[in-house]
Amino acid sequence: MIGISNNNLAGFLVSCFNPSLVSFQGEILLFYRFISSTSKYPDSYTNIAFVKLNPINFQPISKHQVVNFTAMTKLPATFDDPRAFVWMDQLWLMYIQSVKATSGKWCSAVVISQIDLDGHVIQTRIPEYGRNINFAVSEDALPAQEKNWSPLVLGNELYFLYEINPLNVIKFQPENNTCVQVLSSPWESHFQTYLSGSTPLIPWRGTEYIGIFHTYELSNSIRTYSMGFYIVDITQWRVTQISSEPILIAEPGIFKKLFGRFLNKLWYSKYSKIDWLGYLLRIIYGDPWNVIYTCGMIDYGEKWAVSIGYNHKNCYIEIYDKVKISESLSVVQ
Repeated sequence: MIGISNNNLAGFLVSCFNPSLVSFQGEILLFYRFISSTSKYPDSYTNIAFVKLNPINFQPISKHQVVNFTAMTKLPATFDDPRAFVWMDQLWLMYIQSVKATSGKWCSAVVISQIDLDGHVIQTRIPEYGRNINFAVSEDALPAQEKNWSPLVLGNELYFLYEINPLNVIKFQPENNTCVQVLSSPWESHFQTYLSGSTPLIPWRGTEYIGIFHTYELSNSIRTYSMGFYIVDITQWRVTQISSEPILIAEPGIFKKLFGRFLNKLWYSKYSKIDWLGYLLRIIYGDPWNVIYTCGMIDYGEKWAVSIGYNHKNCYIEIYDKVKISESLSVVQ
């Protein structure tokens, strides 16, 4: 796995995570969340930035460029989990805008923005589907959460996989920002846990598109995340293949194994509310859960290059051989 130092992204003392790879105009771009720690935006708030990567070693060759989003409400907003994709030859970013409701619970909505390579936002859309028009983007709306949609571009048309199982496909209507359902069809998965969308889907073989899902298991209130590949045939709109087993599981490192119990207690204690201590915990520990989270993948010749976030504090690139991935998939009946 190829590590990308935070020092080469937002800075040594800034956690960068949940990255999204995309190819655009001959460049490989890496978008990522980074923690914004100011008096107005405490350490639970994040923003999104990007760098250009060397196509050989996947190391940054440009400076950390923040995307200049404008919040959809007057409330302090956090911008999370970028999914970068190219639609109608333009660079787009799907991301989550979240705000805290008066109850203290987070509300989130899926937003898409066209951006340029200077980080300027050209236009922003809020797809209307499900409960996406909620308190996160409109102070007059009810609290709700929407996230983990998976973009899929077919020609000039933009689709989202709203859910993986049942496979719920929706088509975006740019003229009025609404979405229409294409289908919702359940299928039998050998995974016993809920499958959530991670990366945009990209072309593979003929009418098949490939993407990555994530899921997690819960033990002693700790989530352990894992991920796998899945294939969608767009002529039949069905999942045809899926990883036989997770391709990657978020195993805790030595540091977490040795000090995790103590740091978990500190994380959930009143002391973590102290700005500097909460920020320090983010940097050295990341998250009490065991998290891997991928938001992007690109075609890399005979391989896939996949961007992976670890434990809410680091970014990595993993290279997967297409033949080996194909051999590892199970057929969905």
